[in-house]
Amino acid sequence: LKKDRSEASPAGGIYSSAQTVTLTCTPPCTKIYYTLDGTRPNDINNAILYTAPIRIENDVTLKAIAIESENDYPYGR
Repeated sequence: LKKDRSEASPAGGIYSSAQTVTLTCTPPCTKIYYTLDGTRPNDINNAILYTAPIRIENDVTLKAIAIESENDYPYGR
């Protein structure tokens, strides 16, 4: 099981202005899920499917996970 190959641009850090974050992953990943509350997106029921760059305007902790298939998700659908 290969996962957690996601990368964010710009990289994590503290920024003084709003940022638009792009998530990418190294193939063969097919989907990226993320959260904005600092919890790990390891439960598909609390994670958001990444489909477009994310505009961040407030203090958040973004965490992401890249998966090869829904079967790779550790906890349910």
